[in-house]
Amino acid sequence: MAAVHMSLARAGVVLAALLSVLGGSNPARGATDPFSVSGITVDATAATAAAARDAALAEGQRKAVRALFERLTAPADHDRLPRPSDNEIVALVAGFEVQEERTSAIRYLATLTYSFRPNAVRAMLRGAGIAFGETASRPVLVVPLLKATSGMLVLWEDANVWRRSWLDRPPATGLVPVVVPGGEVEDVAALTTAQAETGGPGAFATLLQRYDAGDAVVAEAALDAAGVTLTVRRPGITEPLFTDRVPQSAVEPQAELLRRAALRVVQGLEERWKREILVQPQEDAGAIVVRVPLQGVNDWLELRRRLASTGFVQNVAVKSLSRREAVVGLSFAGEPSQLKLVLAQRQLALEQEPDGWVLRVLGVQTGERAPPAQ
Repeated sequence: MAAVHMSLARAGVVLAALLSVLGGSNPARGATDPFSVSGITVDATAATAAAARDAALAEGQRKAVRALFERLTAPADHDRLPRPSDNEIVALVAGFEVQEERTSAIRYLATLTYSFRPNAVRAMLRGAGIAFGETASRPVLVVPLLKATSGMLVLWEDANVWRRSWLDRPPATGLVPVVVPGGEVEDVAALTTAQAETGGPGAFATLLQRYDAGDAVVAEAALDAAGVTLTVRRPGITEPLFTDRVPQSAVEPQAELLRRAALRVVQGLEERWKREILVQPQEDAGAIVVRVPLQGVNDWLELRRRLASTGFVQNVAVKSLSRREAVVGLSFAGEPSQLKLVLAQRQLALEQEPDGWVLRVLGVQTGERAPPAQ
């Protein structure tokens, strides 16, 4: 009987994967998809290999759902996040992909990527009364600047162990993708240590373009015998975005301390971003009509693609369309200021002009860039 019986958790995962294929959706939705969770590790032992795999997949689903909920919500709400049953999780899962796996007669180990059904996830969070956001920011360029005990700042030199810790870190899995300059000759020529310390946004323009980032921050770390003090700021702005202190434990290697400090910077960027985009579950949907200047059919096709890529925009209604202009109604969650911020991440510039809202498609023919998030 055990040989032909399939556990509910395993059956649910397999069914979700089949439905995903039949529906034309790829379970591996991409690193930038907020509803895809990668790097879920599982390790289970049971009487048989099949039973171990069943247990591991069920545990992987639970871990992935928790990671997804935490990604989409504010840290203050994490203690009251939904804890769905295995049956409820099956309804959330769109598919999964095995990145790595090892198996024996009684053990199953794997690293998995799960993708989830956006509407089902949204409904569960709304039902729990929890604010959430799903828009990933454009990549943020982090420039790690080390302040030595002498007070001297170090950027590209080998002595910058702070920058090395960023290059060795695991990829970020939240809503704020992070890129760090690799330190190639082109990077060194593009930004000096003095510019990193005091330069305005223009000093970072070459690196922003080189790494296709939408914003830049300088993450300064001051090491001492007891830990590291962090100061994170935008170029040319004296007032920091945030500061923090990461103490070092008695037996902790410096590399681990710096790894934790880098994680804290990423968490700080995530927290700030979520404060901008989170939408309360009971908040009424907004609606505006926008005029979209067009330079050709490519602008129109790109507009449709970019609007479709954000869950923040709930409905798009075409009012009129010509070769030079479209008039479109947008229904969206949250406030117009949030819509403006979300659209900027898709290189869509929304502005309120005297005759109404205007939405411009950037980067298709003109090479223009949306302004960085504030």
